[in-house]
Amino acid sequence: MAKPKRKRTVKTKRGSKMNLNDEIAVEAYLLYEKSGRVEGRDLENWFEAERIVMERHKENEHSVEDMKKTKTQTSVTQVEPETAAREENKKKR
Repeated sequence: MAKPKRKRTVKTKRGSKMNLNDEIAVEAYLLYEKSGRVEGRDLENWFEAERIVMERHKENEHSVEDMKKTKTQTSVTQVEPETAAREENKKKR
């Protein structure tokens, strides 16, 4: 028996979780309103909303990766002076 598909949830800017499909629907509605509520562009708005949301998530993933790299580099940098000081103390003994 196949497993049922899990809905992908994402955190919004306010920290609440939102289903990816719901996020796209909200973005598509915002595009609809921005265009002056022109009827008949539902698919166009939906595809544009998908592109916007997916791009936003890619940027967020890259930001998280960059933060992790920076945090790791900072941790290493903070340890190095301590290690150097210990080495100096050993040489003096």
